[in-house]
Amino acid sequence: MPILKEAQREKLLEEFRQGTSLLRLSRKYGVSKQAVASLARNRGVVNRTKVLHPNAAEIAMTLHRCGLRYLDVQSVVRNVTTGKPVDKRTVYQWLRGKSTPRWEQWQQLVEFSARQDRAAEEQLAALREQAKNGDEVVVQMTRTARDAKRLGRPTVAAHHAVIRRVIDRAPAEMRIALAWQGEKVKRPFRSRPL
Repeated sequence: MPILKEAQREKLLEEFRQGTSLLRLSRKYGVSKQAVASLARNRGVVNRTKVLHPNAAEIAMTLHRCGLRYLDVQSVVRNVTTGKPVDKRTVYQWLRGKSTPRWEQWQQLVEFSARQDRAAEEQLAALREQAKNGDEVVVQMTRTARDAKRLGRPTVAAHHAVIRRVIDRAPAEMRIALAWQGEKVKRPFRSRPL
């Protein structure tokens, strides 16, 4: 199976968003249908013409990846008809497999995850600039919900989810230290296990 460059992946995902079938994309790019579906699922992309409601496991995985508990979803997902935050009982039903979110609600959650990805990439780019001469870089972590909201995250766990993505994407040679916001104490952290 050929390895796609990042630009090809983005083009493939955009075509998938517009409704191009898995079969057509697999033939065009020379990859399997499973590879296309896996790439779309990992990036949180939904095919607009074939709305597949996520199952309970996909919802739980997305919430975990975003650092959200089912109680926190209210701060991210809105009811489409009323514009009010989605009820926590509704989210609980999604996680139990009793119901599924509407497509628009699922997209809100997927877009939140994509915003976290972009924030992680921006923070990683800034850290790469700091680490050009081989110095250790410090990543500030929040402890309070107020600090997390100031940074544009609904919860502390959502902020830590962005930091987790930064660490996962950091090159192995980058030396990262974690510090609580406002403290000078650094905790060395190795981005990859040896």
